[in-house]
Amino acid sequence: MRFYSSDKTSTELKNGVKNRKEALKFILSFIKGHWRSVLAGVITLVVVDIIQLYIPRIIQRVIDELGKASFSREIIGQGTLSILLLAIAMVVLRFFWRIFIVGSARKIEKEVREEMFSHIQGLGFSFFNRKKTGSLMALMINDVSAIRMVAGPSIIALTDAVFMGSLS
Repeated sequence: MRFYSSDKTSTELKNGVKNRKEALKFILSFIKGHWRSVLAGVITLVVVDIIQLYIPRIIQRVIDELGKASFSREIIGQGTLSILLLAIAMVVLRFFWRIFIVGSARKIEKEVREEMFSHIQGLGFSFFNRKKTGSLMALMINDVSAIRMVAGPSIIALTDAVFMGSLS
C-alpha cells in the first residue's frame, strides 16, 4: 500500500506527503501504470505543437509571394487549403492528446481515491476518534483532485513549455 499508516501525526496527514521528492515518487508510482497512454498523449501534443509552428510559416510564404511578379490567386488558395488541412489535423490530434493525457489523469485520480478509501476502511475506530472527519474528507476530495491536476494539466503545460519554447 502506498499510503501512510495511521501512526502519522495530524500535521503530516494534513500536509499529505512530507516532502516534494516523496510526493513526486508517489505520483510517479501511479503514472507508471499509465505510461503508454501518457507517452502517446505527449507525442501527439508535440505533433500539434509542431503543426502550430508551421502555420505561420505558410502565411509568411504567401505574404512573401505577394510582392513577386509570379504571384497568383492560386498561391493564396494553396496556402489557405494547407492551413485548413493543418487546422483539421490539429483538431483531431488535440482530441486524442486530451483523451490520452486527461483520460489517464482521471484514471489515476480514481485509483488514488479507491486506494485511499480502501486504506481508510481498514483503520480502527480509535483512528477516527482522534482525527477530524472534515480533514479526512478534504484530503479525499481536494488533495486527490490536486493529484489529477499534476497527472494531467501539469504534464500538458510542461510539454508545451519545453517544446514550444525550444521549437519556436
